[in-house]
Amino acid sequence: KQFIHFGKPDSQMFMYAFEQLNLTGSFNKKDILMVGDTLHTDILGGNKFGLRTTLVLSGNTEAADAEMQINSTGIIPDFICNSIVE
Repeated sequence: KQFIHFGKPDSQMFMYAFEQLNLTGSFNKKDILMVGDTLHTDILGGNKFGLRTTLVLSGNTEAADAEMQINSTGIIPDFICNSIVE
């Protein structure tokens, strides 16, 4: 057996979701916003696939650590918000 990784931040998952979405209509990457609470999976995956991204500070990434993590990793979200309610 051969192991195949299928998950964030790899592009295969984003390609699959994008293809499935386009079965229901005609969407461009600019129409999609990736929302996530983790820089190394959610935001990096969205960035690699060419999506706009929002880092939510109500989960794995805490507000007190966000700036340091962004600066140290170079993974930059387009937007940052405290919660998905915002």
